[in-house]
Amino acid sequence: MNKVYCLGEALIDMISDVPHVGGAPANVAACVGALGGACAFIGGISSDEYGKLICRTLAEYGVDMTYAKVTSAPTAIAYVTLTAGERKFRFDRQNTADLSLTKSDIARIPFKSGDILHFCSNCLMDEGARKLHTRLIREAKEAGATVSYDVNLRPSLWQDEQTMLETARAFLPLADIVKASEEEKAALFKGYAQSGADSDARQYPVGNMFEVCSSAGYIIETKGADGACAYVSEDVVDGYIAKNDICRSPALNDSPVDTTGAGDCFIGAVLAELASKELPYKKEDMKKAMAFASCASAISVSRYGAISSYPTRSETLTSKFAKNMSI
Repeated sequence: MNKVYCLGEALIDMISDVPHVGGAPANVAACVGALGGACAFIGGISSDEYGKLICRTLAEYGVDMTYAKVTSAPTAIAYVTLTAGERKFRFDRQNTADLSLTKSDIARIPFKSGDILHFCSNCLMDEGARKLHTRLIREAKEAGATVSYDVNLRPSLWQDEQTMLETARAFLPLADIVKASEEEKAALFKGYAQSGADSDARQYPVGNMFEVCSSAGYIIETKGADGACAYVSEDVVDGYIAKNDICRSPALNDSPVDTTGAGDCFIGAVLAELASKELPYKKEDMKKAMAFASCASAISVSRYGAISSYPTRSETLTSKFAKNMSI
């Protein structure tokens, strides 16, 4: 079975003074595990009580913790405020365990063709972490694995927005699959002709996205209540893509109670499905993976919390959301 390796932070989401295991890569790993996929977490975890909770929780979801390195540094905490189902974050993240991982902490990982290495931008704030990510990405690619990058910008974690964007952009050319929100796409791709999109035109402008993401076959854009879409590099001609060639999936739950971790659920479900396919991925594989992910995330936002809200594969396939989806 192909494995999804999730590299980066595991932390605590504090919601109404109740601790929940979180951190985007940890969430994605748990989602893959909940859906029955093979997954592993790569990152630093504290030896404190919150760190022990993180280890127990991920292990309960079937996540391989071989590459989780335990350290005495404290667990990072994200204080989450919910308003009408949407969330805002305030972070306590100074010299925490999730930022302590270095190249010397991780031996060579046995990536193979068909595996997926997934990472985000929120552990790229120092040179050591960037070197670790670059090394693991190189090793994954040399083994024939696919590299997935969820940009996942959190401005409050960075010293300034320019540094955040420059760092996030530097890793875009290394990924085979890039996921970004509508807002992140507008910030990262200056050549993206957002204002030039004509609702009546047959062509949709993607600007220089695939020039920036020079290794990417797919760029996935999440659009909140408007669902998600994926652009395929081979369909782009002179910065445009035919609207009929865009892979689209709707938002299936119009009454969310908590969107914490919903984007992680979406990309986790996409990766869990793709990991079961043969390389190279076909466009139809991506369409079905996104439809499946829409169902999984619709269930997730109907529940509180991130990891605790993630459905099993059986729940997803038998849910009311799956009835009219081609999965």
